[in-house]
Amino acid sequence: MAFFASYLRHLLMLLDLRAEIVASPSQEALGRLSRIDERTLVIGLSAGRPHPLITRTMKLARHRKAPTLAITDATLSEVARLARIRLYYSSNTPAFVRSHAALLSLIQSLAYGVYARDAQQYDGRIKAFRLK
Repeated sequence: MAFFASYLRHLLMLLDLRAEIVASPSQEALGRLSRIDERTLVIGLSAGRPHPLITRTMKLARHRKAPTLAITDATLSEVARLARIRLYYSSNTPAFVRSHAALLSLIQSLAYGVYARDAQQYDGRIKAFRLK
C-alpha cells in the first residue's frame, strides 16, 4: 500500500492539493501528522485489516475537523467507518494474491477527476514538472 500512497501523493502534489495519505506505519507518515488541520484532506488506504496507525490518523483527522477519504477493499473496514467519503475497490482475483488493478484505476481516476474540474488551472503547473 505504501507504493499506492506514494503515487497518489505525487499526483495530488502535481495538482497542488493539500493532502496527507496514510497507508502504512512509517517515520515519514508520523512526521506529517502534526500538519493535519481543517484544510488538509486526509486519505486512508487499506487492504484487509488496517494498521492501527491508519485508524489513529483517521480519528485524529476527524478530531481536527479535517475532511477524510477512505480507499479500501472492505465495506466493514475501520478506515471506511472513520471517513466522511468512502471509495471501495475490488481486490478479488482467481489467483492467490490480491489484485491491485482496481486500486490503481481508482487512484488515477480520482486524480484525473480533480484535474478535469479545472484543466486550465492545472495545465501550467503540470507542464512545469514535465521533463524536457
